[in-house]
Amino acid sequence: PRRMLDTAADQLLVRLKQSSLKLKESGPRERIEIDGQTALSVKLTNDSPLGGSETEWLVAVLQPQGMLYFICAAPVSEYADYEATFQTIISSVRLSQ
Repeated sequence: PRRMLDTAADQLLVRLKQSSLKLKESGPRERIEIDGQTALSVKLTNDSPLGGSETEWLVAVLQPQGMLYFICAAPVSEYADYEATFQTIISSVRLSQ
């Protein structure tokens, strides 16, 4: 399952980078849990559609139906203000078993 999650996340990141050429991983990949299931967490940086740069937090988890992922984004200068809210949102996710 770990290798499957890594492979699926790599494929997802390739697709995201193809649609947004400035997207870059800006932190280490980490394992977290969403509703008791292993998920992958990684911070990204990208150009913001509103101008400037943004920090994005990608969280991905494998489900029987395929990859479920979330992207939480905020301007780089404001990300710290939103991080607790993003954590709350991700921790509130309930996956169907």
